Amino acid sequence: MSTSVSLRVGLMTAMLAAACTASFGGLGGPDAGISGAIAERDPDPSAEGQRQQTLRDELRRLFLAEERYYADQGTYTDEIFHLIGDSGSGFRTDGRVRFSIPEAHTEGFSAIAGHAPFECALFVGEANPPRGYVSIPGVIECR
Repeated sequence: MSTSVSLRVGLMTAMLAAACTASFGGLGGPDAGISGAIAERDPDPSAEGQRQQTLRDELRRLFLAEERYYADQGTYTDEIFHLIGDSGSGFRTDGRVRFSIPEAHTEGFSAIAGHAPFECALFVGEANPPRGYVSIPGVIECR
């Protein structure tokens, strides 16, 4: 892996971790990674909260698969099949969540995960927000 690709992957991961940590009031501490910032969010015990948490978890896994893809290819992908399984970046889903990657290029990507009636979205880097309710890069927002 080239130095520029390594730096880019590290930068994108750090941006998402910082944004997630900031959006959750600093949960996870300064050394928490992406998983720590998202996983330590207080869960909503309602069925609605559990479904939204599932979408957040799935979108976080998609983000990590995109980062692995970027490390190998030097760009993000808008084709989910490039990320799935052993031939891709190891992304796996149970099939109940629908995904969309409206924008992907060398400078970032945006993604949406949905399971009726809920939807969560994320954008990273220089990608445009995929939905109007998403405004902060690296922060998963749901509605």
